Amino acid sequence: MLTRLKALTRMVFGRARGVLGLFLPRSQINYAELVGDGLRSSVVMAPVLWIARTFPEAPIQIIQTTPDGEEENLAGHPLAQLLERPNPSFSGHVLWMATMLSWVINGNAYWVKIRNRLKQVVELWYVPHWLIEPVAPADGSAYIDHYDYRPALDLIRLEPEDVVHFRYGLDPHDIRKGLSPLTSVLREVFTDDEAAAMSAALLRNMGVPGLVISPDTDHELTDDDVKEVKEYMSRQFAGDQRGTPLVARNRTKVEQFGFSPEQLNLRALRQVPEERVSAVLGIPAIVTGFGAGLARSTFANYEESRAAAYEGNIIPSQRIIAAELKHQLLVDFEPDVRALRVGFDLRGVRVLQEDMNALADRANRMVQGGWITVGEGRRLVGMASDASHEVYLRGANVIEVPVRPAEAAPLLTAGRRNGHGAKADGLDLTYGSAEHERRWKAAMARTEPHEVRVAEAVRGLFATQEAEVLGRLRKGRKDAADTRRTPFDRTAWDRRIADALTPHLAAALEDGATATLDDLAVDAAFDLADPRAASWLRERTVRLAGEVNLTTEQAIREALAAGTEAGEGIPQLTRRVQDVFADASRNRARVIARTETLAASNAGTLEAARQSGVAETKTWYSSLDQRVRPSHAAAHGQVRRLDEDFEVGGSRGPAPGQIAAAGESIQCRCVMQIGTTPAAAGAPLLAARRTNGHTAIPAGS
Repeated sequence: MLTRLKALTRMVFGRARGVLGLFLPRSQINYAELVGDGLRSSVVMAPVLWIARTFPEAPIQIIQTTPDGEEENLAGHPLAQLLERPNPSFSGHVLWMATMLSWVINGNAYWVKIRNRLKQVVELWYVPHWLIEPVAPADGSAYIDHYDYRPALDLIRLEPEDVVHFRYGLDPHDIRKGLSPLTSVLREVFTDDEAAAMSAALLRNMGVPGLVISPDTDHELTDDDVKEVKEYMSRQFAGDQRGTPLVARNRTKVEQFGFSPEQLNLRALRQVPEERVSAVLGIPAIVTGFGAGLARSTFANYEESRAAAYEGNIIPSQRIIAAELKHQLLVDFEPDVRALRVGFDLRGVRVLQEDMNALADRANRMVQGGWITVGEGRRLVGMASDASHEVYLRGANVIEVPVRPAEAAPLLTAGRRNGHGAKADGLDLTYGSAEHERRWKAAMARTEPHEVRVAEAVRGLFATQEAEVLGRLRKGRKDAADTRRTPFDRTAWDRRIADALTPHLAAALEDGATATLDDLAVDAAFDLADPRAASWLRERTVRLAGEVNLTTEQAIREALAAGTEAGEGIPQLTRRVQDVFADASRNRARVIARTETLAASNAGTLEAARQSGVAETKTWYSSLDQRVRPSHAAAHGQVRRLDEDFEVGGSRGPAPGQIAAAGESIQCRCVMQIGTTPAAAGAPLLAARRTNGHTAIPAGS
C-alpha cells in the first residue's frame, strides 16, 4: 500500500545499497576486492603519504569573530592544546597523519573521545576505519543510532557524541559514510599493481621472457625429452647465461610466449594510473615523484606544483576538516560556537610564503598611501596591533586640506538632541554609532594585550598550584586526607597570586590612565603611586587572590570527597584533582583575565580623571559584542559626576567592572568616557533612554 506524503515533518533516511557500489561501469569485476585497502599499492601510497606528511604542517587555530566583524585567535584554547597532544601515546602530528590516511583511502576517518568523570573530553584516539562502523536504525528514524567498534573480539557500542567522524563528502550508496576519491580509479590502481607484478615476475625469471620450444619436424618428444629440454634451457640461458649461443642437434623452433617488456611498454602503461590518481586527489604528479610528472620537471614548476597541490588538496581538505571539528568537537568545549570557527594557520607554510609577501607588499602600499591605518595594515597580515598603531602615515610634503574648515571638537560630554540622536558637543553618542564604536574598539585594542598576559599568568599559577597539591596527594592515604582538609597553604597562596598579578593589573591601570590624560589633552604623567590608585590596586589584588583560592579550594575538597566516598585510590583521586585544574586553566583563567583587566583599565580612567584637574563627568559606554548584558546596554550613555556611582541592573558602583553585584561585573567589557562640562549644581545627571531603537542621552543633561 502506497502512502503519499505532502511534506515530511522529519527526515527519513534510506538504507545502504550494499555491494552495488563496488562495481565499476561495464565491468562485473570487483576491483575494490582485488586492490584491497591500498596500503601496499605504490600508486596509492605515494600521494597519500604526501598528504599525511603535509597536512599537519599548519597548526590548528580557534578563531572568534568579534561584533565588529574582526577575527581574533584564541591562543591557548583548550581544544588547540588537546589537538597538539591528543593522548599520552602520540602527538597531534601523528594523529593527523593517521587520520588523513584513512580519510583519503576509505573516505572515512574516526576519532574516539575519552571523557573524564565530569564528561569533559580529555583524550582523542585514532581508530582505523575497518574497526568501526556507523549503524542506523532499521526504520530510518535517525541518521546514525550508534557506532559499532570492534577492537578485538568484543563489540563496543559508541554513542555518536563520543565519535568524531570525518567524511570525504557523502557516499550516495550509504549517506552515513564518506566516499573515497580513489573509488573511481580502482581499475587504474589494479592495472598498476598488475604491471608491477609482471615486472617482478620477469625479473624473478632472471629477465628471460616465456618461450615455447618445439621440434621443427614430425618427431614427437617424450615426457623425459620435454623435462630435459626445459631444464637445459633454464640452466644454460637464464641469469648470468643470458645471451649464450644456442646450438641444437635437430631442427628446433623457439618462439617467445607472451609479450616482452618493450612490447608492453610498461613505463607508459604505469603512467596512466599515476595521472588518474593525481587528478582525483588534486595533486600534480610531479609533487609525489610520479614518472608522469618527472618527465617535465624543473625546479621552477616544482615549486609552482607544490603550491598548486596545497590549493587543490590540502587547503580544501583543511576547510572540510575544520568544519567537522567545529560541530563535532568544539561543542564539547564551548556552549555556544556560533561566533567561533576552527582554522589552520598557513602563515608558517613555506611554499605559500610568496602569497604572504605579496599581501605584505599590498598592505605596505596601502599604509604608505594613507588608505588604511598602521593597525589595519598589521591586522591585514596577521600581526597584533594596539591603540598606538591606529594612526595614518602622511609624508612630510603632503598637506591635508579639509573640504570645509574643521571645528575644534570639545572633549566628550553629554550633549543635545538635534533630530539625529544624542549628541555630545557635536559627537554622536547613540548606541552603536560610529563614535561609540570607534572609542570602544580603541579601548579593546588597548586592553586585550593585558588580558592575554593576565590569562597566561593565571594559567601558570594554576599549574604550579596543581603540582603542589598533587605532590601532597601522592604521598599516601594519610596525606590524601590532609589534602582534602587543606589542599594548599591559603595564606601563602593568597600572597603569591596577589604578588604575581599586581604588575599586570598595574600596567592595565596605567595604560587606561595614560589614554584618558591624552584624551583630555593634559600634559602630565599619571601618578601610579598616588595613594588612591595604589590603594585600589592593593585591595583589588588581595581580594581577587582570596576569591580565586577559595573557589579552587572548594572544588578540590568536593572532588576528593566524592572520590573518597566512592572508595577510590590515589590514581583516581589524582585524576579528579587534575580535572579541577584543567577546568580552571581552560575556563576560569579566561574569565579572571577579562574581568580584572577591564576593571583595572576603567580604574585607571577614573583615577586619571581625578588627577587631571579638568574632568567633571563620566559616561558609561556599553560594550558592542553579542554578550553584552541587557542591563549594561540600558546603561549606555548614563552620565555621572566623578564621585557618583553608576546605577546598573539594580546595583551601584564607580565604574564598569566595579559594580557591587558580582553578576554585573564578571566579564564586563564596558568602558567610560570622561567629560569636562560641569553638571548643573545640585541636579543629578540622568541616565540614557532609548530613541528609535538606540540609546540617547536626554536633552539638557
